[in-house]
Amino acid sequence: PEQPVVLRGDPTRRDGRWQGVALLRSPQPSRWTHVEIRGATGIDRPGWRLPAALALRSAFLDLEHVRIVDSRARTSVLVESGQLDARGLAIVASAGTALELRDSTSTLEDVEVRDAMRNAIEAIDSQLRIAGGRIENVRGTALEAADASRVEARSLAIARVGIGATAKNGGLVDLAQSSLRDVAHAPFTAFTDRPELGGGEVRAADNDVAWTGDDDEARGAVAVVQRGSRAVIDGVEAPQVAAQIGELRMD
Repeated sequence: PEQPVVLRGDPTRRDGRWQGVALLRSPQPSRWTHVEIRGATGIDRPGWRLPAALALRSAFLDLEHVRIVDSRARTSVLVESGQLDARGLAIVASAGTALELRDSTSTLEDVEVRDAMRNAIEAIDSQLRIAGGRIENVRGTALEAADASRVEARSLAIARVGIGATAKNGGLVDLAQSSLRDVAHAPFTAFTDRPELGGGEVRAADNDVAWTGDDDEARGAVAVVQRGSRAVIDGVEAPQVAAQIGELRMD
């Protein structure tokens, strides 16, 4: 813990940045403990490009006490058709989305996402379980489930975000025993921007929600739900609105 493995660019060259790490089609699991990735820009090689500081494709990665710091890539951690299990993962200062899952499964314990310029955690056609952690100072959405994803989160502290949790296009977010503070637009949203996939669904229970929205469309509503989608807050179904609400997204 006192001497982590540090992966970074050469500070004597240009601005010291580098492309990052790609783990592709590995038949064996990879396990990292006490590792820090600093200042990556995303993989950009002749003939192929993966715009992530840490890109995982068709592989299994197990992380314990790993930090991804100051990523300039579109996504700090990208998991495609793979599996990510992490305990004590911290993603700090992301120029884009912090963590993106595509057709993947992931379990996160004690996760930290801080200072992300887009979304904190996105799941697309994926399964995600989160147990404990915090998400703060995120321009976009803290948790997003899209395209039939299932996101289950417990014991999260969410603060200073654009939207707390979003379910869209057949996605489901199940958030419980968590707190939401200083939400700019709405704690929960459910909608579709791909009608062929159906609406989204939010289930929220036993959360501590305190916010003041600054958006006319969302002000005063804990959940903003497009017709055809659904949100159930502490056992009460939220009213639906006949409106396009995708513009509340901040990405």
